[in-house]
Amino acid sequence: KKILKKIIKYILNNKYNFVQLRYIFINNGGKRQKSKWTRIIRC
Repeated sequence: KKILKKIIKYILNNKYNFVQLRYIFINNGGKRQKSKWTRIIRC
């Protein structure tokens, strides 16, 4: 059970990091890239 909890925490942390990276990419990307990402986020 403890191992499963660790794995779940690891996956959740990776998802959170992925979201952070995506927002950093949006902020640093060009306007065209921004519009594509915002469309995906809106959906």
